[in-house]
Amino acid sequence: MRPILLALRPAYWLKNALVFVPLLQGRGTQQGTMLLALGAVVAFSLAASSAYVLNDVLDVGSDRQHPVKRHRPFASGALDLRTGLLFAAGLAGGATLAGVSLAPRAAGPLAAYLVLSSLYSLGLKHVFLADVFTLGALYTLRIVAGGVATGAPVSNALVIASVALFAALAIGKRLVELRQLPPGRDRWPGRPYHNGHRKYLRQLAVVAGCASLVSVLVAELVWRG
Repeated sequence: MRPILLALRPAYWLKNALVFVPLLQGRGTQQGTMLLALGAVVAFSLAASSAYVLNDVLDVGSDRQHPVKRHRPFASGALDLRTGLLFAAGLAGGATLAGVSLAPRAAGPLAAYLVLSSLYSLGLKHVFLADVFTLGALYTLRIVAGGVATGAPVSNALVIASVALFAALAIGKRLVELRQLPPGRDRWPGRPYHNGHRKYLRQLAVVAGCASLVSVLVAELVWRG
């Protein structure tokens, strides 16, 4: 049971609280609205776990070469890969069913999340910069889903701010990974970044962070206006 829970990463479900962001600017905490938002959270939690499982199954080769990731359930052999693929498909199906049943208007963003997260696992994570902006988009889809599910407004400025912010955070994570490289290694297996990219990534993180801040200010002005 423990390997399954580790593969699902339930602690990461907290990220799905982003679904509630539009309510801060929209319709408050009416009971019906909150139930729709909670339904979207359930659906995105299942979808996220599906993405984590699929990603770990496809990353098993590179994870086994990593000092920390080699202890993940699939890399360590605690769970077999075939079970992982079936599990990922079942979770995706469960997410779809939960979305249609509990937050039907969020079905579009949920479907986009499932497709984009699969594309990330299948190849986008290996493409320079495409990986970090894909992650930014995946986080942002949670916010969009919250707005669509509850009818709360989500401005274009908020979408841009979210993509830029989470892309900047993803770039920061890549920089941390590069600093953790052992002596004699230039990159981690499966990552498109090497030590020569550090300066560029730092600059891009600052630009993305500033873009996010400006977009937040614009979104605030639009909301107050």
